[in-house]
Amino acid sequence: MSALATRAGVPDYVLDAIKQVESGGNPRAVRFETRLFRERTSRTITGTSRAAFQQAYAINPVAAVQSTSWGAYQVLGSTGLRLYSSPEAFVAAFDANPSGVSEALVVEYFRRVDEARDAANRGDWHTLARRYNGKSNGSWYRRFVEIVGEPSGVSLGTKLVRVAGILVIGWVGWQFWKGRKR
Repeated sequence: MSALATRAGVPDYVLDAIKQVESGGNPRAVRFETRLFRERTSRTITGTSRAAFQQAYAINPVAAVQSTSWGAYQVLGSTGLRLYSSPEAFVAAFDANPSGVSEALVVEYFRRVDEARDAANRGDWHTLARRYNGKSNGSWYRRFVEIVGEPSGVSLGTKLVRVAGILVIGWVGWQFWKGRKR
């Protein structure tokens, strides 16, 4: 395991896949999340670029940083504000060392979000996708699975429940078919 993976508490391949899905490996990636800014301020800024972030920052620096996904792993700035004393300090640190700040953000995220860290370690990609990328994560999940492969952490209990469900559906179908035959 790399030092970064050890600090984050998740496997290297999970971090590599997240980085590819989120930014294509670009540590300077910035995505302003208009919906989050609007929820925090009732103000609407159009666009997702660094320019949109700058416009929001001029209105409310804290909300602008919190509402932006930062770096190679696209972690929301609310995590960054836990690591730096102010929005100004965070943005300055990111601009000076985007790779280092990207790593610090993903480590802090996985340290704080037990459910995501645990899901990453047991191969529960659905839970990881929901915790890391939110409710609308279908395309994120598909891209992630293309990189890491199908989930391996499905428990025996879950497999048995799935098989039992298939058997019940089959039995009900058989009963229906038999009833129609008479």
